[in-house]
Amino acid sequence: MNRGAQTKTKGTQTSRQTRNGAGDPLLSALGAIYPPARILTSRAELAPYECDALTSFRASPRAVVLAESTDEVVETVRACHRLGVPYVARGSGTSLSGGSLPIEEGIVIALNRLNRILELDPEQRTAVVEPGAINSQVSAAAAPTTSSMRPTRRASRSARSAATSPSTPVVRTASSTA
Repeated sequence: MNRGAQTKTKGTQTSRQTRNGAGDPLLSALGAIYPPARILTSRAELAPYECDALTSFRASPRAVVLAESTDEVVETVRACHRLGVPYVARGSGTSLSGGSLPIEEGIVIALNRLNRILELDPEQRTAVVEPGAINSQVSAAAAPTTSSMRPTRRASRSARSAATSPSTPVVRTASSTA
């Protein structure tokens, strides 16, 4: 079987679905937004997205898309709404809360490639970042001007958008500023 292809058999009828979405309205819609390499559909590709760092709970998504722009996210959400397909936005899956747990047969919109720092104000100790920006990126960008823009001790190098405390800056994702 081709990578990313599924064969479904119902009685004697067989239909083949490929990454270009032939025969599947959702995959066709996603194929109009993303190149094939950024639409994950095979069981092996989907496995890492079945849970976040809280591995006690799992669900298998129908597909995962690797968004690289806000426009792709917007178009994906529109397609899901139009087709009645549930979706979950996901960063790197480092959370222990189960917040990025996919909805069975829904899709996961992976946001970790949206990782730019859009605004950095060391004087006000604020940053506006895309959802995939990691704490170490913010710290490195702020290092030339201040040593106080660092994550809390609990935050790991891969943690997304630092929590606020007296020792850390206010970090907002770009979507929370709209």
